[in-house]
Amino acid sequence: MLQPETHFRAALILFAGVSAVLGLWILLTQLSATDVRDLPTTTDAAAIARIHRRDAALAAHLGVIRGDLWAQSAFTYSDLFWGNSSAKSPNNSGDDALSADVARRRMEQALNYAPHRGDVWLILAAISSRLNWQYPDSSSALKMAFYTGPSESSLIPMRLLVAARSSALGDADMQQFVRRDIRMILLRLPTLKPAIQAAYHEANSANKRIIESAVNELDPAFVQLLRAISGL
Repeated sequence: MLQPETHFRAALILFAGVSAVLGLWILLTQLSATDVRDLPTTTDAAAIARIHRRDAALAAHLGVIRGDLWAQSAFTYSDLFWGNSSAKSPNNSGDDALSADVARRRMEQALNYAPHRGDVWLILAAISSRLNWQYPDSSSALKMAFYTGPSESSLIPMRLLVAARSSALGDADMQQFVRRDIRMILLRLPTLKPAIQAAYHEANSANKRIIESAVNELDPAFVQLLRAISGL
C-alpha cells in the first residue's frame, strides 16, 4: 500500500509534468506569434499583414484553442477586402479563391473560440460582402460586429465603410447602429470625420440619404460638405 508521502510525490511529479507541457505550449505559441495584433484598416496595413500569413497560421495551429491567435491569422487575409483581389466569387479558381476559402476557415475558427471579437465579425462581414458569399451572410456578420464591439472606436471607420457599401442599411436596426457611430464621431471623435466622408463616397444613393439624415441631426453644415465633396 502506497504511503502518503508517495502519493504526495506522485502528485507533485504529475503537477510538474503538466506545468512543463503547458509552459512549453505557451512558449511555442508566443515564439511563433506575429506583430499582427489588430485588424488592418488600410490597404497598406493589410499588405503588411499578408506578409505574416504563414507565421500567423503556424501560431494559430499551435495555439489550438486560442481565439486571439486564430483572429490574428484571419487578419492576415484582410487584403481580400482592402486590396484589388480578383476573387469575386468563392467558386473562382486560383490563389485568390484558395485564399478566400482559407480565410473563411480562419475566421470561423476565431469565432468558435472567441465569439466576442467584434473585429473578427467585422472582417468576416467585409470579406463576405466583397466576395459575395451567400454564407456566412454579410449583413448578419456586420450586425454582430456592432453588437460585440459598440465602443471600439478603432473599428468605426471600417464598420461605416462596410455598411455603406452593402444593402444592409435597408435594415432598421442597422440604420440605428450606423446613426450611433455617426453620432459618436460628431459628438466625441471629430478626428474620425473623414470616415463619414469615405463611407458617404462609397454609398449608393439610398445609403447616402441615410447617412445625410444621421449627420443632419447634429451638423447640417457637414451634410453640405459631404455633398460638395461628392459633387452632388
